[in-house]
Amino acid sequence: MSLAANRVNNSSLRSAPWNNLLYWLYVTIKREIEISYAFMESNFDAAFVPFPIFATASLLHRKGTYEEVVSSLTNTLLYGFFFYYSTELANNADGGTIEDEINKPNRPIVQSQTTVAAAKLRFYLASAMWLLLSYILDVYIWSLLWIAVLVSHYLLRASRIGPAKDLCIVLGVTSQLMACWKLGGSDMHDGWRWPVSMHRWD
Repeated sequence: MSLAANRVNNSSLRSAPWNNLLYWLYVTIKREIEISYAFMESNFDAAFVPFPIFATASLLHRKGTYEEVVSSLTNTLLYGFFFYYSTELANNADGGTIEDEINKPNRPIVQSQTTVAAAKLRFYLASAMWLLLSYILDVYIWSLLWIAVLVSHYLLRASRIGPAKDLCIVLGVTSQLMACWKLGGSDMHDGWRWPVSMHRWD
């Protein structure tokens, strides 16, 4: 075998592990995106859409500039994604597999695409990333409140107690709207009128 052929073979052997690693990363990321979408697809309108709407209301209230609108809405969409993702992970990790088999048969745990333990692990990781982002955006108080609601509502099963479930909903809506209002940059005192009005309406 010629020297040139040996060099080609050696180069192929060296590149093979990298190719395998890249392929593994591609498959893993693709699968995670698909599972994340399956976790999140059922409640998109209720859990995610209010974020850009309420942040936009805050921006309009203070007459934000174009640059501020772009920056604020970008942060809001990223923040809203983690809010929504952590919520759906906690919801799925609640373990209501029998109920989901009837009402939401497309959920990943029901489809055996993942497990309750894996969903809980994703919840802890997503919550940690969300808290870090919240700290950077200075809305971590509202994120901590929401995570406390999620843990109480789903993992500690407070949702089975009527008044506790209602309280979780009130605190959850408040944390969602107030974080959006602050991300929009308006005065927080003005923002309180919205959740208070909504809770009175309920």
